[in-house]
Amino acid sequence: KNLVPAGEGGSIVEGDEFIGLYFQYFNPLTIDEARELVIYAAETFLHNLNSNEKLNELIAQPYPMSWIEIKIFTYNPDYSDIAPPGISIVKFRRNNLEYVTDENKKFKIIHKETYEEALEKLKK
Repeated sequence: KNLVPAGEGGSIVEGDEFIGLYFQYFNPLTIDEARELVIYAAETFLHNLNSNEKLNELIAQPYPMSWIEIKIFTYNPDYSDIAPPGISIVKFRRNNLEYVTDENKKFKIIHKETYEEALEKLKK
């Protein structure tokens, strides 16, 4: 999928648990393309976590999707920023997706949807 690893994060604070992976992607994305990419990354990450036998020995139950965080920072192929109103960041956290544009370092959400809504749109 041409996602370039850029970082990771997480929290074990009760009520704010998450495990995050962050990527760069060097091609402009439509909302439909961004949706497909971030859902693919989130579902693959969750599957890989829950399929890891060593991790499963350490936890009482499988990791839930609500703990997964994915951020994809998009750039043009020449490494320049995506111009507004294009998508600069795609976020998946707490079963919600946000599509963000960067207007002179002021980030603006251009579209939001739940994980369930995104899955329905992917079926079409």
